[in-house]
Amino acid sequence: MLDRIKSEIIHAGHIQCIGAALIVASTSLFFNLPVVWTLLFLVYLLFYTFYLFNRAMELPIDLMTNPERTKHLLLYKSKIPIILFISITLIGLFLWLVNNYTLTIFTIFFLFFGVLYTLKFKSLTRYIPLFKNIYVAFCFGILVFYPFFYNQTKITEAALFFSSVVFLKVILIQILADFKDVDSDKIKKLKTLPVLFGKDRALRLLTIFSFLFSFLFSFLHPLFFLTFIYNLSTYRIAREREKTAYFLSTGEFFIWFLLAYITKII
Repeated sequence: MLDRIKSEIIHAGHIQCIGAALIVASTSLFFNLPVVWTLLFLVYLLFYTFYLFNRAMELPIDLMTNPERTKHLLLYKSKIPIILFISITLIGLFLWLVNNYTLTIFTIFFLFFGVLYTLKFKSLTRYIPLFKNIYVAFCFGILVFYPFFYNQTKITEAALFFSSVVFLKVILIQILADFKDVDSDKIKKLKTLPVLFGKDRALRLLTIFSFLFSFLFSFLHPLFFLTFIYNLSTYRIAREREKTAYFLSTGEFFIWFLLAYITKII
């Protein structure tokens, strides 16, 4: 049972969903807005819908390139449509209860573009280098606006800057994720950084970009530069264990949440 739960957390996108919720929580802390647990659950459900739909649609290719994930998802393949229906129903119920017009419209468009990623936009990476990285990063970046819409508060210039920071961070995370998907991306002819430059050169570029990102992040608060140390350790792990490094990289948003909390008490 424990092995199956562990497999579910790893292979069904739950770590990424938690990361998305932590972005919203960190935003709330940083901008002195209430951390609303139901809102975090909404964001979790949204991203769970995206990831489960994406992985269900890509099962034929993943069977060759990611057999562990495919093996797990095949355990309940027939139930995936029901799970997706329940997830979307819960999202709709939450929006109905909140009765916030702006939040509802934003969420509907968000859900629409999240599903379109799998159906249409991901394949554009065959023609536009790193397009899927940019698209996913955009979806994560606009999560910053959720606490503002929920609380019906004006989006500030600082919030726009923080959204840009999240966007850049997720691009780096997605590039690292491409390391474990090199084989499947080559089959799909997707122009990711590891496919274009090879893993070693891509990792060196990631290290440089990560330093520049942490320097930019420190403009919000000097403590945020500590993320570079975390990233440097993650990239070293990536040389031997790509999947572990990716999950650690996604878990960086927990570090963000802690740092955001610390900045409020010091």
